[in-house]
Amino acid sequence: MKYFLLFFSALAFLLTCKKENDYSWQIKALNDCIASSAANSPKSPGAEYAQFKLNGRKILFSDGYDGYQQFNDIALTFTTSGSVLNLGDSSKQYLLKIGFDQPNINTNNEPIFKIYSPSSDQVYIALQKKESLTVVEFIDKYIQVGDLKLKQKHTWESSDPDLTDGFEINYWCVCDCKEIIPEGVTLAFQSTNTEQAGYLRCTKLDRVDLGETVTYHIEFEMACDLYLGGTGTYIGKLEEGKMAVDFVVEK
Repeated sequence: MKYFLLFFSALAFLLTCKKENDYSWQIKALNDCIASSAANSPKSPGAEYAQFKLNGRKILFSDGYDGYQQFNDIALTFTTSGSVLNLGDSSKQYLLKIGFDQPNINTNNEPIFKIYSPSSDQVYIALQKKESLTVVEFIDKYIQVGDLKLKQKHTWESSDPDLTDGFEINYWCVCDCKEIIPEGVTLAFQSTNTEQAGYLRCTKLDRVDLGETVTYHIEFEMACDLYLGGTGTYIGKLEEGKMAVDFVVEK
């Protein structure tokens, strides 16, 4: 939980800085990310990969190269009613994440937050929805060939479903910004913004039902503006993005 709090403490620090200092820290953080990502890129993609340009620099994460792994996290959460957790079907909520990262061992055993080294980073597509469905039904309903809607606002910022529904493109890294906080800080660059002009598209979906499980091969194309998470401040562009993933889901 300590690292989770440090993340938000650092964001709070960024928000209270003078405007001219804010911009310099954001650019420094993103430049650190780009330099780290570009340095770890293989020459060509494997079968499972994420490839894109970040502010004009080519970046490629390939599963199995330099410790990078494709991940698919499908977490089941529940909404709350006041201070009481409501476990009824009407409150069932899924958080789906598909992407690539270079994970380290979580020495603090904190399942809600993954720890990354200063040279590590991640890119992923996320969708959070309140649905009374099975995991397979959830994936089949919301990931289909064609254009996928990008979310404009976080749920807590608006009750308008046209703004809060949709996918989010994320690029995270650890900035070695010891001037902000001694331990450095994990920064989230996200597509969520009402001025977003990007897109997310599923270009291929192969689904095989094996009885007890379902296997998926999914390919995406994407481009988006990136904003510093929690601030809405424009930070750069992710362009010419492609992602190919394979995963298995139990019924």
